[in-house]
Amino acid sequence: MYTNTSVPNMDLRAFDIELLNDLKVSLKAFLKKYEAFLKTLPALIESHSQARQFLEENQKRLCSSFQQLKPRLDTFDNSNAKETEQLLKRYSNEFSLSFRSNLHLISFGEKLKTLLMLGQLLQSTDDNQLNVLEENVLALRKLQTTQLEQSMIVTKQPPPVLMAGKCIETEVRWLANISPVSPSLRIRIIKADDAEKLISGEAISDEIASPASITENCTELLEYGDIWISHFNKKPLLKTVKKSWQDDGKQSSSGEDGKYVLLYEIAPVLGKGETSSNLHPIWTISHPFILISNSADYCDAFATVLWSRAFKDEKEIEWSTLSAVLNKVFDYLTGGTKRSLSESDLLYFRRKLGVRRDSDTVSLKRFSKNNVEPDVTFSFWSWFFHVCKIIKKNSLPYWEKGYLMGFDTKESIAKKISVDHKCCFLLRFSDSQLGSLSISRFDFDYTGEQRHTAFLLPPDQELYALVTLLDNFDQLKDIHYFRGKDLKSIDKKLLLCDPDLKLTEITTFNPTWKRAVLKCIQNI
Repeated sequence: MYTNTSVPNMDLRAFDIELLNDLKVSLKAFLKKYEAFLKTLPALIESHSQARQFLEENQKRLCSSFQQLKPRLDTFDNSNAKETEQLLKRYSNEFSLSFRSNLHLISFGEKLKTLLMLGQLLQSTDDNQLNVLEENVLALRKLQTTQLEQSMIVTKQPPPVLMAGKCIETEVRWLANISPVSPSLRIRIIKADDAEKLISGEAISDEIASPASITENCTELLEYGDIWISHFNKKPLLKTVKKSWQDDGKQSSSGEDGKYVLLYEIAPVLGKGETSSNLHPIWTISHPFILISNSADYCDAFATVLWSRAFKDEKEIEWSTLSAVLNKVFDYLTGGTKRSLSESDLLYFRRKLGVRRDSDTVSLKRFSKNNVEPDVTFSFWSWFFHVCKIIKKNSLPYWEKGYLMGFDTKESIAKKISVDHKCCFLLRFSDSQLGSLSISRFDFDYTGEQRHTAFLLPPDQELYALVTLLDNFDQLKDIHYFRGKDLKSIDKKLLLCDPDLKLTEITTFNPTWKRAVLKCIQNI
């Protein structure tokens, strides 16, 4: 859970900068007032030290809280968006409050140092007090550097796979409001290896080249209260990619692993007397993604970056961990919000991968490279990805309303529905044909033996007129019942007459459909 990290005990009124300014201006005229002030100095410096220690501890708590919040900002997690935004707003406010408090303590400490140094000409003070004050200010400036390094957060990650000619949707927030006018934000694509050099300090951002060009990659940050939020009037467009993703999962140049990140850089406005060398560089990076030049590479590229983001390139992952990620990725790829994967769906996936227990592990090769069945030529991931593609492209209403079956074997389905002895049909995803939907008819022969006939739609077949197709399909004319995700028999008119499934732009039914695009497979 998110940790409350507010700053309830920080009373900045104890550090009155205006009082120091007044004493400095009238130091000689009000010597007695200054002498009285000196009597409070030990307690004041002690309070300043305690305030500094409090802010240091508070920053650690903030950092820990953000690590708990960070998974909620991941691209694949669309759940609890409202709650995530509330937590993010609270974290942003607390960070900004801590940052402003630190700025105030630094300013107070610097002015107090100046006052004491001037006052020494009139009345000597304890050098130890000055040393303690100097140490406090240095520690606070060090804390400020840490805060600036943590002040920019990516609240909307770029997509896992980017392709030339596509727009990039992303958002960052800057929590350190130190600029008098709107600062400028620039985004660039850099290699993941170069990002590691930035993090370790081996390189600075100006030394790193970008392997791709982005149009509309600069914008001003807009001020919202105490924070700044990026706002692109036009979405950044990935224009050209210098290196392309290859079929073997590697890039064309040797030594490249194909992983990139977005580098977000803020150029603060210079104040009076400031030079760029005095300013701490403010930047952050996105999660890794992959650049491709051909849309056919999207599926394989997605699997690679998914594994990298979710599992930090671990070679093998327990099924219990992988299944939780698959649940989020399913919602992300389908765009669904009303129906996620069920426990029985995940159990089917586990068995499909040949995993016996939740504690058993799955490798990336087994997940996305090896054929999922001996008699097919595609991996589990490729099958899963194309199922999600079918749902997102044109059958999301069927899935969310329960008209599309979940995941189960034909044998298991036949056994479950044989009890009430009703002829019926259902819609399910094909196990043998990549990216296909199966229309399954179940009836009985003259001996009472159950029969199953499957009609496969070709891969990537447009399904927006599926209701019309079902209504006009001769092989279903004598079938009166339909079964949805719970396998209960319902009148097929409820499906065929559902207004949510009939779009205004549906084309007229083509009678050649059943001859040209259906392949009939009888399972004996």
